[in-house]
Amino acid sequence: MALPPDRTDRGAERYLKDDWHGLQLFAIDGAQFRTPDKPELREYYGSANTSTKRAERLPVMRLVALMNLGSHILLNAVTAPYRQSETVLAHSMLATIPDNSIYVV
Repeated sequence: MALPPDRTDRGAERYLKDDWHGLQLFAIDGAQFRTPDKPELREYYGSANTSTKRAERLPVMRLVALMNLGSHILLNAVTAPYRQSETVLAHSMLATIPDNSIYVV
């Protein structure tokens, strides 16, 4: 699940002067969140395995976000099942990074 296309450029347009040597600075990072234990969430997001190979008690959602480092405005974010690769999700956001930008993954 990603932000609608009409929402992905607002952070870049609003903070064009928020830059470093004429370049906007962005970071892409990910996190994991436990969700309520509902069947539909467990089915979609799945759960992590513990060191004892048992499933985590709660479903785990993966979140990856693209943020302007100066303004802290999120330009894009995506949630996915726990088993989805954070690297693959980050790569899917590269096209939404504005021109004349530097990004850190």
